[in-house]
Amino acid sequence: MRRAVSSWLIFLICAPCLFFCACIAPTSQLRTIPFRTLIGTVVDNNGQPVKQATVTTDPPTSTVLTDDLGKFIITSLAEGTYTIQVSKQGFAINSAVIAIKGLGPFHADIQLTKRVLSTAPEQEKLIPQTQGGNSRKEKEEGASWWPTK
Repeated sequence: MRRAVSSWLIFLICAPCLFFCACIAPTSQLRTIPFRTLIGTVVDNNGQPVKQATVTTDPPTSTVLTDDLGKFIITSLAEGTYTIQVSKQGFAINSAVIAIKGLGPFHADIQLTKRVLSTAPEQEKLIPQTQGGNSRKEKEEGASWWPTK
């Protein structure tokens, strides 16, 4: 009987501890971010996330792609100053300088500007084709003007 009471006593003491540890462990693991980690977001000039943008560091440590929300994570950075460069087809390349000092995580949000491709035909420049100077009088009197590119 004494053995049964001590078994129940051990169970009553250990069960709440095990339950407490089981409940806390998963959330604490999700919150753990390695030290010297750079976390960032890449957005376009409208504030929309840019997915599959290439993010590189200089000095070179790693190259990563942004996810569907424009987010990226670069881990295991040594202390120092890094240039973070972001590129994606259809956008102008942009970069930011960040100092990694002490413990992290560190944050860098970078905006990319969409490139505008001109669809208008190239404008022609007119230059006067005259023997003399380029005076206003010659223009009015019929100096010939030729288009050039």
